[in-house]
Amino acid sequence: MTIEELENRMEEFLPFEEVLRDYYQKNGTYMEEKDIPENLVELPFAVPHNDLKSIAGTGKEIQRLLNYDAMWTIRENIHFIPGYDIFLQKHARYLKTQPHDHDFFELCYQYRGSCGQIILNENGEEHLTLSEGGFLLIPPGQKHIAFADGNCMMMNIGVRASTFTETFSGIIPEESVLGGFFSNLLTSGKNSLSYLYFPTDERIRVKVRELMLIYVSDGVYTSGILNVQLSLILLMLLELHGQECRSGQLKGGHRQLPAVLRYMEENMTDTVQETARHFGYSPDHLNRIFRENLGKSMREVRLDISMKKAAAFLKDTDFPVSVISEYLGYADTTSLIRMFKTKYGITPAQYRRKIRSTFTKKDY
Repeated sequence: MTIEELENRMEEFLPFEEVLRDYYQKNGTYMEEKDIPENLVELPFAVPHNDLKSIAGTGKEIQRLLNYDAMWTIRENIHFIPGYDIFLQKHARYLKTQPHDHDFFELCYQYRGSCGQIILNENGEEHLTLSEGGFLLIPPGQKHIAFADGNCMMMNIGVRASTFTETFSGIIPEESVLGGFFSNLLTSGKNSLSYLYFPTDERIRVKVRELMLIYVSDGVYTSGILNVQLSLILLMLLELHGQECRSGQLKGGHRQLPAVLRYMEENMTDTVQETARHFGYSPDHLNRIFRENLGKSMREVRLDISMKKAAAFLKDTDFPVSVISEYLGYADTTSLIRMFKTKYGITPAQYRRKIRSTFTKKDY
């Protein structure tokens, strides 16, 4: 199947989409999800009928009944095919969901047009508009409402919680403060508005289309290839669009924090004052943003970044400590040695010998 053939099938209205469309056009409002006729939701089907495998005709038919009254926490066993860690489903057009959450991670990709999402918790709500190419990551337990009109196409990508935690979280480089920041947001379980939203470009779209074609294939290794492809997409989101990301857990509406972290990682010689000036903040104000959201000052975060980078250079290169010190923006080598010993308890030279000795022993 080609991507054009799959897209043509996705454009066709499913039976329950036709009911939703007719109701919307007659009443000017969305039908309540619980009012969808039972004969459209209680059917034997391969996987949920908006799943790409069903749309493509590659699903294996099994009996599964949907009970919408019990679905306000949506469970893995309803949506995932046995042996698969990922599903891809088309969000029904003209559908506004009830407030709900999942026990898995959901990645909403805006394939065409724009759709709405409302992120909810006990303290309030946030309204989001997903523009074409937008990628919204929602962790387990985060209540939300999704709605789409007839002119948009949104892809819901589900990932088992265990798979995301064990596999996908592990691909984020340990030395990346920005990656760690995103990982904490998605796995912290705090009672707050938890989401990540990335505006993306054609490079991500190409990879999502590849993911779709992999999913509807029926090969022996399809499930494993899906995991690898989605890992690539997540890494590309961080690499290409990390600075543009919006986060739901940032206090005080400080949406620029991911961009500031990325800037600090890429401009190690800049001072706190220079970084603040680059983003139009005073140093004191930017420090308050860091303390409110990260529990650390800018200087402490900058030290964390420089120490992780220093450790990575010592492990992976033969650069002299003096060169590493200059690259990281230290006035002299002594300052780096002192800070490194405070952080790790040994000098950079001792760390390099220790880490390489450990790797040598593992090789034999």
